[in-house]
Amino acid sequence: MTETASTPPLVGRATEAAVLTETLEALADGISPIAVLTGEPGIGKTRLLEELTVEGERRGHLVLAARAAEVERELPFGVVIDALDPYLASLDRRRVERLAIERQDELAALFPSLQTPADPPTALSDERYRTHRAVRLLLERLATPIPLVLVLDDVHWADPASIELIAYLVRRPPDAPVLLALAHRPGQAPGPLSAALGAAVRERRHWRVELGPLDRDDARALVGRDLRGEALETLYRESGGNPFYLEELARAARRGPAHRPPRGDTPALGPAPPAVVAALLDELGTLTPDARVVLEAAAVVGEPFEPELAAAAVQVEESDVLESLDELLDAGLIHSTEVPRRFAFRHPLVRRVVYESTKGGWRLAVHARAAAELARQGAAPATRAHHVEQSGQRGDQEAIAVLREAGRAAAARAPATAARWFAAALRLQPERASEGRLELLVPLAAARRGAGRLQESRNALVEALELLPEGMGPARVELVAQCAAVEHWLGRHDEARARLRAALDAVRDRASREAAVLTIELAVDALHRMEFDDLHAYGVEALEVAQGLLEPALVGGAAAMLSVGASVAARADQAQDYRELAAECLDTLNEEELTDRLDALYFLGWSEVFLGRYEDAAAHFGRGIAVSRASGHGRLIVPLLLGKSDACSLPGRLAESNELTDAALDAARLSPNPNDLLWALWYRAWISLLTGDLDTAVAAGAEAHSLATELTPNVFFLGEPGWTYGLALVEAGEVDQGTEFMLAAIGGSDLPKFLPNDRAWACADAVHAELARNRVEAAETWADRAVGIAGELGTDFATAHAQRARAEVLLARGRGDEAAEHALASTAAAERCGSRLDAARSRALAGSALAAAGDRERAVDELRAARRDLAACGAGHWRAQVERELRRLGERIGRAAVAPRAGDELGGVDSLTARELEIADLVTDRRTNREIAATLYLSEKTIESHLRNIFVKLGVSSRVAVARAIEAERQH
Repeated sequence: MTETASTPPLVGRATEAAVLTETLEALADGISPIAVLTGEPGIGKTRLLEELTVEGERRGHLVLAARAAEVERELPFGVVIDALDPYLASLDRRRVERLAIERQDELAALFPSLQTPADPPTALSDERYRTHRAVRLLLERLATPIPLVLVLDDVHWADPASIELIAYLVRRPPDAPVLLALAHRPGQAPGPLSAALGAAVRERRHWRVELGPLDRDDARALVGRDLRGEALETLYRESGGNPFYLEELARAARRGPAHRPPRGDTPALGPAPPAVVAALLDELGTLTPDARVVLEAAAVVGEPFEPELAAAAVQVEESDVLESLDELLDAGLIHSTEVPRRFAFRHPLVRRVVYESTKGGWRLAVHARAAAELARQGAAPATRAHHVEQSGQRGDQEAIAVLREAGRAAAARAPATAARWFAAALRLQPERASEGRLELLVPLAAARRGAGRLQESRNALVEALELLPEGMGPARVELVAQCAAVEHWLGRHDEARARLRAALDAVRDRASREAAVLTIELAVDALHRMEFDDLHAYGVEALEVAQGLLEPALVGGAAAMLSVGASVAARADQAQDYRELAAECLDTLNEEELTDRLDALYFLGWSEVFLGRYEDAAAHFGRGIAVSRASGHGRLIVPLLLGKSDACSLPGRLAESNELTDAALDAARLSPNPNDLLWALWYRAWISLLTGDLDTAVAAGAEAHSLATELTPNVFFLGEPGWTYGLALVEAGEVDQGTEFMLAAIGGSDLPKFLPNDRAWACADAVHAELARNRVEAAETWADRAVGIAGELGTDFATAHAQRARAEVLLARGRGDEAAEHALASTAAAERCGSRLDAARSRALAGSALAAAGDRERAVDELRAARRDLAACGAGHWRAQVERELRRLGERIGRAAVAPRAGDELGGVDSLTARELEIADLVTDRRTNREIAATLYLSEKTIESHLRNIFVKLGVSSRVAVARAIEAERQH
């Protein structure tokens, strides 16, 4: 790497610098690398990042950098804003608007330079990933003309919202030449970031530099030739070879011992050796009193600091502050930044020593004056909150209001910070002020839930319940339900049930709305436990009360619970009757009326999935998602997204299902409910298996299975994660291991870990796995079990899987004619229940069976039909299997898939969205992905995603075929 006049030579770090050069080379090769520097304070992380910055700029890259500060850990996205916002502010407005047009509202809510007078968009704490995606898209756009190097120093001090965002960028690096360079202390990378970095290491996208002490020769080169012999040896011993400590001690040695305090009087300040702290205190002692006060004020008001705020905080004229700044700059204790009128300390340890050398009472006064000055300037509550927190007094209603507003502002995108401000406001609220404390405890509980601090969330809810006046009004019922939900997430299921029962027992009027709501909650609890008789009893009781109250929302909620319970228990006729009642009630309600009954839409959607009413289910899940976002009630957002994904998958809308699953997984990684992540990973594995992305299916399945072993799920999927993981292994060729995982997940011959309505499905997959390892007898046992289950259930869904299982076994025994008969029966049953994907798989099996029976012509017809449908669904893995079978029969298979059948909802140019049609037109004009991305100001990965959807909808697999379809449409 290069040296410049403004940067002192890099000493003793040639190997480490070479590693960073490799990351720039990787960037040039189209990789989005991650560079991580670790080392103790003062070891040289910042100096190496400066070298990376210089070299990146020399190569013509855009380099944006920032450093997190120890004292300002509460400003949401602080280090990211510091890195990006000054550059965004320097851009032409039209250029900014083009950077990330699809996410403009999210970015405007984050970056001050992009803010507009319009109200910020409604946001859910549970969907913070939308902000993360917006920033990722912004980075891709910034890196479109030239590569981008984003340097973030001292990330161990970054605020929780920044850590979540950085971890997201590590897990999902921008699809553009973006180098993310991070520095942190050893073992101090926050949990979410540490986990993401571990995954990056496994994926080989991670360059790691661990900095150790300098050797004696390098130490001598660093401090200069005027210090040698015993003096140098003393410096080296006391510094431990740490470059910053060496330089500080060298400065002190050159000043002489006159003002240096005795070592025994030196305070212990974190990791810095006493000799270094003493040296820094000695250096401070050389300042004039005025300069020392200004420096101390700067340490309190924040970094980087502005002279105006420092002047107001210590009640000094600004002209005097500017004079003192010159002295501090000359002394090298502070330096200017790229932003005018902003200054920073030489090193974080310098600021810490200055801050902790001040008196506590003096600091309180400075914080108070800083808060007042920021208020006079019109600063937002979030900017003032740190100083108000430090200086506020109990009972100070103005301070409480500032902290409360800061919490509300942060709640959607930075719940951990919001929890801090609500807790700070609560500390200032007098114990006797029950109403004021209650107003803070409820949002505090929500913020702690959003931040994953479930036990603390429960504690706040319990305290809030204790403060509520006696009686079981709507507010108490809502808090009881919230508290029970958190207890379920904590695995305290018995406590949750006991709380709900006690609350119901306390309701004097069992025909009241409160009784109906609590009874529905107990029905939900019974569903989690798979206690269907209890679910039915509670559901009927709640329905009778709700019908007496003439409240459609409650009637719909009770009926939805009864429907999903009946459908899970495979009582289809009963489930259908309750489904019709629930839909009739809920479909008439407006958004406001549905806000408190989102669970009703959720359970109605699932009953419709189980009944094969996929379009109705997708519509109800979609409405639930829309109401969640509009109302700010995000507790069910992950289950709603996954429910809609499921409703899209079996009808064959895998492209849409894939996008919904991605969104759910991003949200689930931020969710406080571990079962959300388990479910989302399971679905990621399942949908990836359907689309043919076996690597992702195996990786997500392994993570889901690992998580499942750590949890006692409080929802009604117990065996599915391990079953899906095992099936993915089988399809990937790990047949024995995969089958064992599947059989363990099924839980035995009675399939106790599966819902009754899914048991025939599980048996059919067990047949497939056993046949893959040539265990025909074992496979036949599972096929017999599937047929028996389907006979008991009497549903088309169970029949489709049972008949396919029987067909597979018959084909394995060489009875092709009989196998084809059962496979075609399976196809018909799957079509009746709307499962286009299962119908296509069974049709493919019928084709193979007919081929085995010697009926080549019919076999080819069935296989071609199956190939067409699997292509339209986007089921790449099974489509490839069909193509191999067709080739075996001597059929020539081109790259382009046959066109979808007339009338198919997934086929044809008319099915393309406006954006997809725009991209398809550019493909037809022979534009490359990079050229299309530049034309539309999108990332290349976004173009690839749209192209995958276009391929699915047009039933093609190449750009040439897309061009032919568009050209044919143009001719019409």
